[in-house]
Amino acid sequence: MYFAFGESGDTTKMHAIPAGSIWTEPARTPHYAWTRDGEVVLQVVGTGPTGTRPVTLATAKHGSE
Repeated sequence: MYFAFGESGDTTKMHAIPAGSIWTEPARTPHYAWTRDGEVVLQVVGTGPTGTRPVTLATAKHGSE
């Protein structure tokens, strides 16, 4: 799994999150994730309130995958 903060959707800014990893996301901070190959099991745990606000990616930059 790959993960980054921001609204760009720029895959060149993503960081690998190895199996078994734990990370935190600050409140109201845009972020995005992506899986390249294989299966990913993701468990999200938190305290509410929570929500999802989609962000429109006007000019997403994608590296050579």
